[in-house]
Amino acid sequence: AILWKKHLDAIGPPVTVVPHRVIHLPLNIQGVGKVDSAVLYGDPDNKRNTEMWLEALFTANAALGAMLLAAGDFNMSPAEVDQWIRATGSRAIVAAPVEFTCYTAQGASTIDFAICHPMLQHAMGWPTLVEGVDIRTHIPISYGLSSDPHEQVRVIEVQARSSHKPVSGPHWPSERANWKQLSA
Repeated sequence: AILWKKHLDAIGPPVTVVPHRVIHLPLNIQGVGKVDSAVLYGDPDNKRNTEMWLEALFTANAALGAMLLAAGDFNMSPAEVDQWIRATGSRAIVAAPVEFTCYTAQGASTIDFAICHPMLQHAMGWPTLVEGVDIRTHIPISYGLSSDPHEQVRVIEVQARSSHKPVSGPHWPSERANWKQLSA
């Protein structure tokens, strides 16, 4: 789902950084500034691929000159991503829920979380788990940037994927999406 408030202005089109793995959308958020909102889906079988996709995301982000806010299923632990951030000298912090977000036959882990520019750390709400969503093995996470609590929020909702289809990573909503009006 993508949250949209009237104080958000897209300042560029959505960009696919790595097909089916990394997309980003540059936004101008009133009171916050230029933010590169991104989604990353890491490789569950090859950590090095995920690291290469992180490099591609940070390169694309540097070209925008915006503060990065990227969330997703990294298929790496928060500690592994934090170690990669420190080793590469990238400017970001990891914001991960304390609860597990993924349950498989191999056990429980936290692989769904966000990374953000240090200046967004205090504006970004702490991650929460979204309960009651029908996605096999994963519990979605939710983040928000502080804003007026009385403002109306528009959420684009996509129906859950059937369990027999393979997951191919982030993509823009299809004709199955529809807008809902929610109160923040």
